[in-house]
Amino acid sequence: MSTSNIELACNTDIGLLRSRNEDNVAIWPEHGLAILADGIGGNNAGQLASKVAVDATYENWINTVASMSGASGGFSGSASGDLLMVAVSIANHQIHDLVKTEADLDGMGSTIIACHFGDEAIHVVHLGDSRLYQLRDGILTQLTVDHTFAQRSYELGEIKESEISTYPGGNFLLKSLGTDLAIEPDVLELEPQQGDLYLLCSDGLSDMVAPDEITTTLTEHSANLETALQALIDLANANGGRDNIAVAIARYPST
Repeated sequence: MSTSNIELACNTDIGLLRSRNEDNVAIWPEHGLAILADGIGGNNAGQLASKVAVDATYENWINTVASMSGASGGFSGSASGDLLMVAVSIANHQIHDLVKTEADLDGMGSTIIACHFGDEAIHVVHLGDSRLYQLRDGILTQLTVDHTFAQRSYELGEIKESEISTYPGGNFLLKSLGTDLAIEPDVLELEPQQGDLYLLCSDGLSDMVAPDEITTTLTEHSANLETALQALIDLANANGGRDNIAVAIARYPST
């Protein structure tokens, strides 16, 4: 499988109830890179946090890649996860420094999910409750675990899985960019297969669209990623559109 044949697309929508869009998503198909962030904080802080999360992660990643490529003629796929982790850590410092310098930004932070889709491996760095799903052979699998109070309570056996979505205060984030200088994101290395679809999304989608609806939509529109993205956004809004919506899809070639 060639990286040049891995398709990427993304889109975002303000939703029906919010006055501003604090989600940010971007793709760089030439690098096989997708980054999605969901900002938190009052005033415009959430918008700023998600923008810095995406932009700074990419800039630090690409600068390191360029440096390594110039020095050694390239870098191994196994290094891409480390590079992504470093880039996210630097972005975290930049957001944290902004919070310290401006009082209006107190409480600012962001989720992040950054994915490098390579020929033989996918590397993922994840903080917060934005998610990565895999659709393989018609089966949708959630690959990330939410860093929320409700998810932690479920893992400790304090609530049932069916109670996660309605648990009081359950959406409180236990991990995010900008809140601490030291971060402990989840770092994943996945082995893709031909025909795989990967979906990155903010909770504006995952809270509003059930997994079976996501599966059906991705399956029905798998031939056109832009159409699939818009169909998912339309579903989230049809189901209430309570939050901003950000989505990105990567597709590995079938042959």
